[in-house]
Amino acid sequence: MLFPTTSLPFATQLSYGAGRKSQVRKICYTVPMVKKIVFIVISILILAGIVTVWRVHQNRLNHVNDFFSCADAGYPLQESFPARCTTPNGQTFTEPVKQPANANDIIKITSPAPNSTVTRPVIVTGQARGSWFFEGTFPVKIIDKDGDIVSTSFAETSSNWMTNEFVPFTAQLELDGKIKGPITLIIEQDNSSGLPERAQAIKIPLTVK
Repeated sequence: MLFPTTSLPFATQLSYGAGRKSQVRKICYTVPMVKKIVFIVISILILAGIVTVWRVHQNRLNHVNDFFSCADAGYPLQESFPARCTTPNGQTFTEPVKQPANANDIIKITSPAPNSTVTRPVIVTGQARGSWFFEGTFPVKIIDKDGDIVSTSFAETSSNWMTNEFVPFTAQLELDGKIKGPITLIIEQDNSSGLPERAQAIKIPLTVK
């Protein structure tokens, strides 16, 4: 007795099989192509990012023309006096710091005397107008012969500094025992305004034993 079958005719089965193989081939061809397209797109995006960063860097570099624009651009500052800022292309800009024309009428250093020989620690005493202070202090530094800062501290007063009269101050700076020979004492006005035109300092050449 013959039973009905749901099997497809032989010719249809061949056609169906051929169709499946064609789809598999299409899938096999499509996957590598998609990977290739993704790779190309990612490469383009990376290249575009590099070009953008380079253009931003060049634009920032083109606007650097002095110490302050160099510092504002985020380029490294050297621990020196005056401070120096160096760009990636090798340009170096020095911070402008002026010495007051009438220094003797603003600040008087009792000790150490210019060109004297000092020992460690370096003790600084004197008097300065109240305008040289801020909150009763102002910065003092020592630099070596190369201009590198080797010691920092603050001069202080116990008197009322909110005056135009002279106010006594003292400062103490520590020095490494390896530092010998010529040094320079830097006494800066405490420029609380941050305005570059108000930055002032006096320099006192010394020799350390």
